[in-house]
Amino acid sequence: MMEDEIPQLYVDVVQHPEGLVAECLDIPLVVEAQTVEDIKQKMHLAIKGYFEAFPEKRNEIFNKKRTIYTLPMPQ
Repeated sequence: MMEDEIPQLYVDVVQHPEGLVAECLDIPLVVEAQTVEDIKQKMHLAIKGYFEAFPEKRNEIFNKKRTIYTLPMPQ
């Protein structure tokens, strides 16, 4: 799989006292690391491996329509 064949995915990264945890919001992947650079590398490898294992999911993700809403913070 080539780099440009991986669709843009949403990843949520949360910092905990023990390190960083990243969860892909489009496919079921979670990785842990100590630095943002390590999170990026691990998530990239996990996404690449996921699409190698489930190639049919790639088109499903590419063709997903997205709507992004901005909600006000509760007072």
